[in-house]
Amino acid sequence: DGYVAGAAIERAVLPLVREKHTREDAEYHYFERRPLDGRVYGMDAATSDVTSMLQARDRHGEQLPLVVLVDAGSTVESIDGYELLSLYDADSIVIDDSRADDEVGEAVDVAVAPSLAGADVADVTSTALATNVAAHVNDDVRDDLEHLPAVSYWEDTPEEYLELATEAGYDETGVSERREAVALEAYYQSYKDKRELVIDLLFGDDEGSDRPRDGDLAAHVSEQFRDKLETGLETARENLTVRGVNGVTVSVLDTDAFTHRYNFPTTILLLDALHRSERDRVDPPYVTLGVGDDELHVRATDAVNVRDLGDAIAEAVPNGGVSVVGGRDGHVEFLPGARDAVREAALESLGETLA
Repeated sequence: DGYVAGAAIERAVLPLVREKHTREDAEYHYFERRPLDGRVYGMDAATSDVTSMLQARDRHGEQLPLVVLVDAGSTVESIDGYELLSLYDADSIVIDDSRADDEVGEAVDVAVAPSLAGADVADVTSTALATNVAAHVNDDVRDDLEHLPAVSYWEDTPEEYLELATEAGYDETGVSERREAVALEAYYQSYKDKRELVIDLLFGDDEGSDRPRDGDLAAHVSEQFRDKLETGLETARENLTVRGVNGVTVSVLDTDAFTHRYNFPTTILLLDALHRSERDRVDPPYVTLGVGDDELHVRATDAVNVRDLGDAIAEAVPNGGVSVVGGRDGHVEFLPGARDAVREAALESLGETLA
């Protein structure tokens, strides 16, 4: 979602950069897109940005940049990062579909986060938000963006977005292939923006170019995605432990033992796909719980406030170093030695809140 949303903003801004600046490398010089490790704009990421912008200012006399966080940065865990930016008077914007914290609205210059206005964001993606922002920033690229919101939905895509994609020439297969291809390429060389590759996957290129056509490229990469994901799902299904707690069915996966830490799919993507594939086999409420060495991720048919879950676990395991990263839609972190106690506390809490 973050990659596609970032590509939408990029699609709108780059023509404006080219129009403003004559140097050949202007679009690389004045616009940078950098993937984040996770959905928190922490001190590590902020320090990297501040270091880069200060070097550019002091060595080349450049202005301080506008920092735009897309599909990330809407919870209190990002406040320290924003405060570091503000100390240097660097403006910041966050565009995120998560259930945001009020403090973030005060920490950034602009927050495009509908949850702050009390809106239900269950059926919203960051790409849908970013595409709307991009179309208002540069109306000339509006037609280029019409298929992007549909690309960002793994399921229950709003009919309006499917119709827009169809009108733009992308059928459901084409939309799915682009979603899967971007998901796979986002994993490899995750610290690089892969600007040109993402452009080829999402937008294609002109007839006569020696670069691969977007449909051919997306279809090829998405086939790899499906093969790798299915291999991971087969292993995960064979190693699920199903527990019943107060009428709540919980499938527990040891993510350290039965996922490949350095191979695709990622734990997050695997848990998402696993939950979608298994939830209809039993009566709700149903929960998929991924428990690693020091992280716990939850997917459920009913809404779960992960921050409340973390508080319940911390109360039950007071010396477990329990904390929540990413707010109500995030995950729980803990000390490795408290793993078993954290798992049992999570099961008990889920049984109480979802039963």
